[in-house]
Parts: sequence; C-alpha cells; structure tokens
Amino acid sequence: MKDRFPTLKKITSAENGKYKTWQKLLSRKYREREGSFLVEGELLIKDAVSSSANLKEIIIRSGFDYTDFLNDIVLADNPSIENISFYELSDNLFDKIASTENGRSIIGVFSIPRCGMESFKHGDLVVLDRLQDPGNVGTIIRTSDAAGVSGIIAIKGTVDVFSPKVVRAAAGSVFRVPIAEVEDAKELVDVLKKLGIKPISIDPRGGKMFYDMPPDERLAIIVGNEGGGISKEILEISEMNLMIPMREGIESLNAAMALGIVIYERVRRRCKKD
Repeated sequence: MKDRFPTLKKITSAENGKYKTWQKLLSRKYREREGSFLVEGELLIKDAVSSSANLKEIIIRSGFDYTDFLNDIVLADNPSIENISFYELSDNLFDKIASTENGRSIIGVFSIPRCGMESFKHGDLVVLDRLQDPGNVGTIIRTSDAAGVSGIIAIKGTVDVFSPKVVRAAAGSVFRVPIAEVEDAKELVDVLKKLGIKPISIDPRGGKMFYDMPPDERLAIIVGNEGGGISKEILEISEMNLMIPMREGIESLNAAMALGIVIYERVRRRCKKD
C-alpha cells in the first residue's frame, strides 16, 4: 500500500496562503464562512472518517511517522485518497494552529456537517439556550449521543459546536449527532410545532420533578446558560419546567450534569418498557 501514499507538500512559511487559511479556521466567523473546521488527533479523525465526514486535508507535524495512521484509518475508509491533500509543517508552524499541548501530530480539515430539521424525525431533542462553556457543550453532545437523542438544536448565542474545544470534549459525537441552529425562541417554536415535539425546560427555580415528565411524548429538553439559566422567552414557550431535587444551599447543578440526569431518566423508562 506504500505506493498509494500521497506526497507531502511542505509549508515552511507562516505567510503561506494555505497556512493562513488554517489559522483563520480557529475563529468561528471564518469556520462558518468557509464551512470547514479543524480536528486534532488520530482518534478523532478516525471517528470522523468512520462517520462519513468529508475529509479535505491532512496536516502532519514534521517527523511524524504517519504510515500506520494512513493504513489503518484513512486509506481503509477513503479509497479516493487522491482527493485529499497532505501537508507537512515544522513544529513551530504546527503548534500555532494546534489547540492542545499534548503532542498530537496530525490535524484533519473537515467540512462542517450540515443538517436540516428533517433530520430530527424520531425521538427526543436537546436544545441549548446560549451555553458558553465548550466543555459543557461537548459533554452534552457526547451524552446525547450515548443516550440516543435524535438531534441537538443550538439557539443563537451558544458557543460554536465546531470549535476545537467542543469537538475535543464531544469525543467524536459531533460527527454522529445532527446539530442545527435557530435564531431565537420564535423560530424554535415554529420548528418544534412542525416536528410535533413538546418543549420542556430544566429549571432549578421550580416546576415538576424531573421524573414526572411526560412518559410517551417526544420532548425537546432545554438546558440553559451556565450563569443566567434559561431565558425568559424560552421559559414562556416551555410547556413544563423540570427541577432536580438538591439539598438546601445548592442553587443548581452543572448544565451538562443536569441534562444527563434528565435524558437518562428517559433512557431508563425506555429500557423498563422494553
């Protein structure tokens, strides 16, 4: 298979146009404009490729032996390897576009997966109301994937789900869970009505206990901003507010933890039913 290995194109200057493009992909605005994002590390790239994500370019740190990586991952799943460009960077240039400091030596450039609301045909949804912490959002995406949630809707103001920190925290789940964005509460209502899904909110300020949520309806489970919680506009359109019992003196749980408790109550019910 060695004869199928691509030729590495060496980039030696930070002024190189291709390199400048990769640097710009570290910003949300440019990712959205270009429809591309960076994925670091062999395991995440493997997850993306196995999930049929569109791999466009591979960037390799100078001196990294990528033979096994190409044999086991890229060539095995991408017979049209000739459509993917391969580049080599010095340590200095590579480190300037890498978001981690743990010695990863390979970065993939992928197309941002696009999905319409028609992707959410079955099961529950998770709605993110302006969450800002990348670790929280990545954990929510990963937990939603594990629990079999059919998709995620991010309300405008939520951290970019294709930022390097979110992608890393989601551990590959951004490639498996359909994710769409809406502008505001009004658009969210329109979408959920068309899908026939009931919006409910996780709100520590009061409501029914989480284990009293409707058993058989499709639900859009809304989790709010880490500091301010769910907005007034979103609470007004929620058909039910759910609370999680906590001892006195504790105001709220971490957003990802709260969401995990609620959606796994849904999993528990499904398993019990089966």
